[in-house]
Amino acid sequence: MAGTPKSPGARAAHLWGAAQAARETTGIALSPGERALHEPHLTSARSQLGEWEWEEALAEGGTMSLEEAAEYALSTETDQPEATTEQELSVYDEQMENLTPREREVAILVAHGLTNRQIASELSISERTAGNHVARILKKLELHARAQIASRASEGQLLTPEQG
Repeated sequence: MAGTPKSPGARAAHLWGAAQAARETTGIALSPGERALHEPHLTSARSQLGEWEWEEALAEGGTMSLEEAAEYALSTETDQPEATTEQELSVYDEQMENLTPREREVAILVAHGLTNRQIASELSISERTAGNHVARILKKLELHARAQIASRASEGQLLTPEQG
């Protein structure tokens, strides 16, 4: 496994599977706050792969020993170029600054996996207004899916430990 190039989504699934297996072995569970910090990244990786491929890669990762997982995590072999350059991060930051405070708030809730209905309830707005905010966020960030908002929110550092 470590010798074959993998997409970032597949690498994430393999490593998450290895981490799950390690947590089961040691009996150490993630707190809800820690889990919330991981969710946007997991959602993004899962959306890159699709459910079947995600589950397969997760299961493969669960069979790795800790040594294999560490070696795999430290390897740089992927079938895609490095994730984000400083220039790309600068563009992300600039796009995030174009969001209104309310859109940033909605982006964080989307990143935490909330539906429009849940966002509406959380912010005391209508479900339609929540959907409009999500649509504007997608347009401003030049994205096509909610999972991409989650990924972008974490890259733009909208998600902080206090928000988990």
